[in-house]
Amino acid sequence: MNNSIAVFLVRRLVPVFCSITASVMFFGCSSAPLTDAEKAILFRKEDPAKECKELKTVSEKGYPAFGCEMECVKNKVRRVAFELGGNYIRLDTYGEARDGGYSTLSATVFHCSK
Repeated sequence: MNNSIAVFLVRRLVPVFCSITASVMFFGCSSAPLTDAEKAILFRKEDPAKECKELKTVSEKGYPAFGCEMECVKNKVRRVAFELGGNYIRLDTYGEARDGGYSTLSATVFHCSK
């Protein structure tokens, strides 16, 4: 193979490879199983009890082409909630992926005394 073909291929393939690598790093592939503590975090559409303390609003997205369907996105939110010390997640908005798009989820994390 002569140098001009090699240079052409590198110029064409490196940006594609970098784009795919960046997408996988940003969107993630299917996530590891949840720990028991993460599984114990309640995920509801309803407001929590009034004595619960709001910690943070969290937004996550996943890309089904990289193995992250809605359940994966919910697991990402559960992990963030666990890191914040939350034990209740109120689902605010969500959107299922359509036509190769993203699954998105916005939720509010609370800590409720038990």
